[in-house]
Amino acid sequence: MTVEVDRDSQQKSFEDAYASLVAGNTESALTLYLDVLKDDPNNIFALFGLGSTLQRIGWLAEARATYEELLLIEPDNKGALTNMMTLISQESPDQALANLIRLHDINPWL
Repeated sequence: MTVEVDRDSQQKSFEDAYASLVAGNTESALTLYLDVLKDDPNNIFALFGLGSTLQRIGWLAEARATYEELLLIEPDNKGALTNMMTLISQESPDQALANLIRLHDINPWL
């Protein structure tokens, strides 16, 4: 029963974080995503939300690190790959192209 309450609470925090992000309340979204990750550090949805929030507020190095962490857990996560490529292409178009070729070689179906 306690596990269900924790999961319900975690789901509510995640939903609130997403709603905050969509509403433009990035400070609240950051806090809520971090709260979810305290209890479940491998939560791919919270990691993606955190990365997206960090990217939105311009904390690009932190966003990139968060996407990298997510991709260690789920290497084929298309949202994280897409956002990571956006960040890389802004930093270095040549590196982005090399990464795209590498990703295609690893999984041509992505």
